[in-house]
Amino acid sequence: MTVNDFYDALLCALAVYVGFKFWKKFVHRPRVWVLDDSESDMMLFKMNIKLDECDLRYFTSPQGIINAYIKSLATFGAPSCIVIDYYLSDKIKGDEVLDFFKKNGVKGVVVTGYDGAISNIAERDIIRKTPNQSYFRQVEAWILNATGLRS
Repeated sequence: MTVNDFYDALLCALAVYVGFKFWKKFVHRPRVWVLDDSESDMMLFKMNIKLDECDLRYFTSPQGIINAYIKSLATFGAPSCIVIDYYLSDKIKGDEVLDFFKKNGVKGVVVTGYDGAISNIAERDIIRKTPNQSYFRQVEAWILNATGLRS
């Protein structure tokens, strides 16, 4: 093996490494889906969660997010993780939607401002809403950990 062969191999390895980093950062961005039926909470979330590394998609109904998930299976566009509000409507709670996604291998977390008892499904995967920035930083940290962007 000559010195030129060594440099060629090193250059090829560097090109593969740079290409992989580019693909991971710009092409294969983790998909984060957010479900909240409150427009005001959704706007606060959009204004305060700043994750340029992720594609954030917002939903206002449980049926909408489940339909999008079913369609995403055909296009390999399933979410990396989901963030769900606990109180969605009188008919369905966020823990039921979380259970559906967890059974399908998608990581999820429930966010709520409710102080009472939460179901067993959501109790270990919950972030309590607070009216300050620490709540949004906690959600960002959870998303980064769930997507593997930060370990």
